[in-house]
Amino acid sequence: MSKRLYADESAFLTCCYTTPLWIDHGLKQGLSVDHFVNFSFRAQWQIMVELRLESKDTDPASIYAYAKLNSRLTEAGGLESITEASSDGTGLQGAHLCKVLMDTHAKRASYRLFRQGMELLKEQSIDLEAVRKLAESIIQVAEQKVQTNRVTKDIVAEALAEARAQISGKVDTHKWIYTGLSKFDRYADAIKEHEYVVIGARTSHGKSSLLAQIAGYNLRQGKKVAYFTLETSDMSVIKQISAQVARVNIRMLNREPMDKQIEYVQALESLSDVKNLMVFDRDLTLEQIRIRCRMLVASFKPDVVMIDYIGLIGIEGSSGYDRMSRVSKAMIPLKKAIGCPLIVAAQLNRSSEKEERRPTRSDFRDSGNLEEDAHRIIAVHRIPKQELDQVVFDTELLQLKCRDGGLTSVPCKFHSSHTLFYEEQTPN
Repeated sequence: MSKRLYADESAFLTCCYTTPLWIDHGLKQGLSVDHFVNFSFRAQWQIMVELRLESKDTDPASIYAYAKLNSRLTEAGGLESITEASSDGTGLQGAHLCKVLMDTHAKRASYRLFRQGMELLKEQSIDLEAVRKLAESIIQVAEQKVQTNRVTKDIVAEALAEARAQISGKVDTHKWIYTGLSKFDRYADAIKEHEYVVIGARTSHGKSSLLAQIAGYNLRQGKKVAYFTLETSDMSVIKQISAQVARVNIRMLNREPMDKQIEYVQALESLSDVKNLMVFDRDLTLEQIRIRCRMLVASFKPDVVMIDYIGLIGIEGSSGYDRMSRVSKAMIPLKKAIGCPLIVAAQLNRSSEKEERRPTRSDFRDSGNLEEDAHRIIAVHRIPKQELDQVVFDTELLQLKCRDGGLTSVPCKFHSSHTLFYEEQTPN
């Protein structure tokens, strides 16, 4: 490793130590551990991203403490390396140094491709079509663009492997996401990695409760859940997930039976040790959510990302409809970037309520193209003409759209005190 490259990597980390926003900038530009040659600096960058993801300090003392606590101090080069990378300079050159690292990485990658091509040409084992593709790859690397297409042969091989697994009954369902409502899951099918899902309901009809319930269910299945709440607080989400498990009314916890109180406390305590859940309540704009998701991909690697709710995401626009359209369009590339299902809550318009009918896909159309953009749409429908003060409401879950699946409607109950949806067992 050249002294110049070593100095550039060290200087950029110095900028990040001094001004943590340069971590966000680096992630936004596509910087990753692969852009660092020095092994210790790679580890320090990864640790900074993990700390930044959890909104913790990223100063040298915090890096050292985190690395020591997680048995990664040797990997990070020890105290001497951490101190060296933060001992000199300011955060003023962050943008320049980030570009230097990315350009240097592109040059290294280009050199490897050139050398590969030259060796094949010397052996005369490459045809002109392969030369052309190699040249295109070098151009893409030089322009620092990610290759977005795969050759047909690779795509077919993946599809064949999936088909054979389905035929043999050995499908890997580890990444699949379920609501936890067995009948609905059976008819609607699991939510797969490629899906952007919208869950819609009218005001106060349970969209946030259903989102929290899905999060809690998949946590218990060992999935990693990242949860953005723009309407409430992180503590409210934790309390709601625990209350749904214990089936208690947290507003009147002192009136619950003692065994239920104990169950609620145990549910809360169990979440304190869970490393599969991250809740964010301060990322209120689209750009903040994008940056946080880049951090998630770089370290946490979630199995599902959830946003409650899409109408509150901050973004500029000429009108409410225009802002919602822009946010909805942004969800598609965001879902591709995170590499796992993206589930967002949305508010339905009031036309179905006024007409006392089931919501349809058209009830999402006034919400900025949500209906057009989503891979799957699930609507919560509370049966009309029920008393407002009752505890249990007759409800339906409607799958109104699924690009690679069917539509369905499944009756269920909503227990308002426990904020819990459940299906009644059918007698045998």
